[in-house]
Amino acid sequence: MKIQFKNYTAEADSGRFNLSKTITMTAKTDTKTRKKGEKYKGEVLIGYGYSFESLLHRIATDITSEGDIKTISQYINEYKETLKQILDGQIYS
Repeated sequence: MKIQFKNYTAEADSGRFNLSKTITMTAKTDTKTRKKGEKYKGEVLIGYGYSFESLLHRIATDITSEGDIKTISQYINEYKETLKQILDGQIYS
């Protein structure tokens, strides 16, 4: 089973979850399929063996950590809002 939220994918593995993130990458060298500098989407493994609760918190933390310098209260408010979006199923940015 796979669970998706925004650009995150969690795959069930023996009662635990492996988490990956789809990001835009840039080819560093020429290959048969891509030219140097060409952009493409790729998956990066964030971690494996997460419980469901840890998985939710890891996604919320990763999303909240993006961006500029924040005060602790800004971080906490963004974290709470992001976790609420995940739990409410709001998948739009």
